[in-house]
Amino acid sequence: MAKREPLPKTSADRKLTSRSSSGKTQSPRYARYETPKRPIAGIITAQKRYFGEIYNIGHVGAFFLDSESVKTETVGKMGIQLPTWFFRANIIVRETKPGVGFNVDFISMTSLDRQVLRMYLGELRRHKNAAQDGSQTKPFTT
Repeated sequence: MAKREPLPKTSADRKLTSRSSSGKTQSPRYARYETPKRPIAGIITAQKRYFGEIYNIGHVGAFFLDSESVKTETVGKMGIQLPTWFFRANIIVRETKPGVGFNVDFISMTSLDRQVLRMYLGELRRHKNAAQDGSQTKPFTT
């Protein structure tokens, strides 16, 4: 039997990667997809309102482009206008990149909003796969 690596003793030693069956390191479990047409989003916190664009989005969060600074652990509500849909989610700011934007994680959303997000991510995944294959794709409609 192959010898297993010991588990990290603290959470600081852990990395956001996973291993495939071949032993290669992969990206984090939930992928984020870059949005070809930047959806407009708004965030409302207790202190301020922010309006900007979404750079990438995934099942658990998104990167919000805005030049204003936000404190990490700020909680708020986000609304994203997709080309044919709109969805809302409660969010928390996890990481800030000054002058560029900040990462948010979705805390909660309704089941209908979750379904809209899944449909949108499916469109992004198909668009990405078609671009990698070099095949002709329809214009991005969602």
